[in-house]
Amino acid sequence: MSDDLFHSLDDTIHAKARLAIMSILLLDGAATFGRLKEVLQLTDGNLGAHVRALEEAGYIEVKKDFWERRPRTTCLVTSAGRQAFGRYMETLQRLFEATRRGDPPDQA
Repeated sequence: MSDDLFHSLDDTIHAKARLAIMSILLLDGAATFGRLKEVLQLTDGNLGAHVRALEEAGYIEVKKDFWERRPRTTCLVTSAGRQAFGRYMETLQRLFEATRRGDPPDQA
């Protein structure tokens, strides 16, 4: 197994909260900020920082509108986000398979 496998994990997705956000969005198609906050039990500021990181990477799109006269923020996964998540999961799968076989990392 190559050490590069460890370094190929996408740091933007790899953070626990961002992995959870991406997973929820991919499962549900979209989620409001309030729903993500409720499920993940994060503060507004913490969730906002993670959403912003994913948005800046182009992995999610954030839409703001009004629903029943109240502001609403909705997050959706972009095509680039789907592709990045797929690559991330493939890398995890390769790491999992290597650890099951007991392959040590290459030595430099």
